[in-house]
Amino acid sequence: MSEDLLTTPASLDIGDVTVHASATSNAVQHRWTVNIVVVRRPGQEPVDAKDLDVQLLDPGGEVITPLERPKGVLTEAGTSLASSVNATFIFPEPERTPARLKVSFRRREAEFAIESKSPPQ
Repeated sequence: MSEDLLTTPASLDIGDVTVHASATSNAVQHRWTVNIVVVRRPGQEPVDAKDLDVQLLDPGGEVITPLERPKGVLTEAGTSLASSVNATFIFPEPERTPARLKVSFRRREAEFAIESKSPPQ
């Protein structure tokens, strides 16, 4: 069974980019998938995976380290008005639902709260 999580707010500005975050748990695979979309003006320098970092924090503030993260230059898609890059991070399943998600893009940070979309079973 998978659980979609709600990030609050849905997006945040970091400097001159907007970051959107989503998270899903997968109980069968015992992992969490965090997807980050960075929306920015076209014509900016390419985004390397090293420019983007994500941390999940449990309710006690302990950092949950990703098992997998993107590598190399991230693929960009867009128009003459805006472009975006997408990065997926895989985390081990923690004992408790993470409480916070920290996103760092080129040394600037944003922090999202995480809540379950569905009531506990």
